[in-house]
Amino acid sequence: MASLDGTAEYLAGLSDAGPVAIDVLHTASDAGVAAAYNAAIAQTRGEYVVLLTNDTIVTAHWLEHLVALADSSATIGVVGAMSNRAAAPQSVGAVPYRLSTTAISPNSPHGEDGWPAIDTEPVHRFAQQWATENRGQWFEADRLSPFCLLFKRQVLNRVLPLEPDSFFTFNADWVFRKVRESGFQIACCRDLFVHHFASRPLLSHSGNKSDRP
Repeated sequence: MASLDGTAEYLAGLSDAGPVAIDVLHTASDAGVAAAYNAAIAQTRGEYVVLLTNDTIVTAHWLEHLVALADSSATIGVVGAMSNRAAAPQSVGAVPYRLSTTAISPNSPHGEDGWPAIDTEPVHRFAQQWATENRGQWFEADRLSPFCLLFKRQVLNRVLPLEPDSFFTFNADWVFRKVRESGFQIACCRDLFVHHFASRPLLSHSGNKSDRP
């Protein structure tokens, strides 16, 4: 990965301190999102692969929700989440919270660089309420916003390599079309909320292209 916003340093810290092994892959700064994803996917193992952008806040049990829905049917190949910044029907509409910054400890690595710390508690409170109100609900979609996607390995292999739509994203429309043509469903966990800051580059997509760029 070539993020210049501290993501690499954050993940390195998790790798050093976390109970689960984490491999951090560094790519060239001019590689683009599709190339970075392809390089990372090539290093992955296991039955599922999650593509998660760094402008998100994941909430409690997010991965368990995605895996459970994928496991519920052999025909479900890709799973996503609801969000504050996504197209309908994936959008929850207006959210009842606003994010604010909190005080930073002088010993915090973020404090040294002057990065603000975001108070994420309102996101988690809303996500818990949303999960309770929509427990067990999901729906099929033609496409999903690519900020948080779980792929079954057998499905992901059918759409690799991911090809760029621009420097900032991959050709999501082509990927989802190939998933459907392969006989798999694209599903969304209605009871899972993931906050998306939705920086404009990460929201860009390919429109209605009928084939690879």
